[in-house]
Amino acid sequence: MIGTWVNVAAVLVGSFLGMTLLRALPPSWHETALKAVGLAVIAIGLSLSLDHVAGQAVVLIFALVLGSFAGSALRLQKRLDALESWSERQFGARGRGVAGAALTATLIFCVGPMAVIGALEDGLGISSSILFAKSALDGLTSIALSATAGPGVILAVLPLLLYQGGISLLADFLQPLLTPPVLSALSAAGGLLIAAIGLNMTGATRLSVADLSPALILAPVLAGVAAPWL
Repeated sequence: MIGTWVNVAAVLVGSFLGMTLLRALPPSWHETALKAVGLAVIAIGLSLSLDHVAGQAVVLIFALVLGSFAGSALRLQKRLDALESWSERQFGARGRGVAGAALTATLIFCVGPMAVIGALEDGLGISSSILFAKSALDGLTSIALSATAGPGVILAVLPLLLYQGGISLLADFLQPLLTPPVLSALSAAGGLLIAAIGLNMTGATRLSVADLSPALILAPVLAGVAAPWL
């Protein structure tokens, strides 16, 4: 699991650097910087999704629609908004946007083939090189995110550790299940959710990304079930 620990350390260091940069920025620059990072997040999400959406369109549509039903039934967005309000009441300006920033960072750091394949290779003792490369990218991304979205980015290290670390620990069991169609569906759905978050960051939309998040589970499951017939 050394690759995951290095990844977590890179995100922590990047987040602290970003928050230091945030304090140095004039307040009038903050909104513009947030929208600029939002544009970059849209690009990251779309590039990830478009690389994998071919052959997964039907699975992706069903996953997003069914996922939205599940998320709405569980009131995930309302729960996230309530957590945001509680955080702001408890910590004032420092708590504003913490939950949203944590969700944004978690999706960016955990969705994609580098996280899954890198954790598998790390757990199987093949190599940690993919996660080392991912650590450098995530460290740079965390600087930009924390400088604009705030300290919530730090909270993403917990799901990052559990997700990548869990894959590494269960690598022998998960390897045959994580087929190319399953990974492609995960990346396609995750990329779209990342792009949706970027749109929200720019102020262009108010998409309920939390309500759509069950698609991250449904997409790979549906892809695995449908694979023999596609």
